[in-house]
Amino acid sequence: MIKNIIAIISLIALSTILIYQNFWPEEDKQDGAMIVSPEVAFLQKGDQVNNFELKLFENQEKVYTFNTERNKPIFINFWASWCKPCRDEMPALEKFSNQYKEELEVITINVTETESKLSDVQAFLDEGSYTFPVLLDENSDVTNAFSVITIPTSFLIDENGILMEDTIKGALTLEEMTEMWERNK
Repeated sequence: MIKNIIAIISLIALSTILIYQNFWPEEDKQDGAMIVSPEVAFLQKGDQVNNFELKLFENQEKVYTFNTERNKPIFINFWASWCKPCRDEMPALEKFSNQYKEELEVITINVTETESKLSDVQAFLDEGSYTFPVLLDENSDVTNAFSVITIPTSFLIDENGILMEDTIKGALTLEEMTEMWERNK
């Protein structure tokens, strides 16, 4: 019953996003993060996350496999190309990724179902020359599994798939990312 309710809420939210994405003037969409039902339970520090597989944006023939038994912690960021806070956060995320690449893996997951077209994602990525992996969540399966209801949203996960911080909602600065990692490593 609860799964059905969550599925219905997710479907309504995604429908709202798609309607907004397709019918709202482009300039109005640039200022905010996606927000849906406040009834979703956010993941919290200490929660176990599940394994998943998603296509890599750079080579959609390849699949990235997230396994909860890893060699090092991982920072996961959910985003979309139309989301201004997401776009603003990306340069800091690139610096953070480069600064800690020996200790921490950084990946981003594009909430692809909310995009008008993949060429928008490509155009944005081309502007920044980002080196971290970009994964495509075409059906929002992973987005929903992580209870992501706003973007950007990030997660810091240890080598065993355990959240090291509560769900991190909103854009982060390089300083905030660094402080969070230094506090948890």
